[in-house]
Amino acid sequence: MDHREEKGRLLARDKRIHNINGPTWAVPSQSAGTVAYLVNVSAGACTCPDFELRHIKCKHQWAVEFTRTVETAPDGSKTVTESIKVTRKTYTQDWPAYNAAQCAEKETVQALLRGLCDAIATPPHPGRGPKPIPHSDAIFGMTMKVYTTVSARRVRSRSPASKPSLLWTRPDSGLPSIDAGSTTSTVGRCPRRLG
Repeated sequence: MDHREEKGRLLARDKRIHNINGPTWAVPSQSAGTVAYLVNVSAGACTCPDFELRHIKCKHQWAVEFTRTVETAPDGSKTVTESIKVTRKTYTQDWPAYNAAQCAEKETVQALLRGLCDAIATPPHPGRGPKPIPHSDAIFGMTMKVYTTVSARRVRSRSPASKPSLLWTRPDSGLPSIDAGSTTSTVGRCPRRLG
């Protein structure tokens, strides 16, 4: 807490602080008993020499802020409500570009992830049995499942015109499964576990 705020808190106890008209308040001077400074709350200005010299919040502005939050009960007791004012810097937003980026986000992520995953090599299959899912497809499917929070099958149904995405199903993989990260095959109607 800076010294101006502390002095304003002490000055707020003075009963001579009063509202003149709307946002304008009269605050008595502590050094000159007959002088009162005018504080304009909406403009954030004061007629005191400290504010006119430094253009920062003076003790009179703090006093008005604290006085405005003091509630007087019918029995004369006062309740002080202190609030912290947080000012957040706001930035302008290019909404059309933001909207376009949000609409294309899933496709962009899929394309970038597919490019990354294509560089992952799968070791050769040294035996009998079904051909295993390529590591690149498995990692792609699992990552997209986590990213979208739904299964690949449901993501595929949400694609434009329900067309299968080339990013999700690769014709060269020879796998009937849509969900590359899944351990089940979707041939026919019944799921079959892939060993």
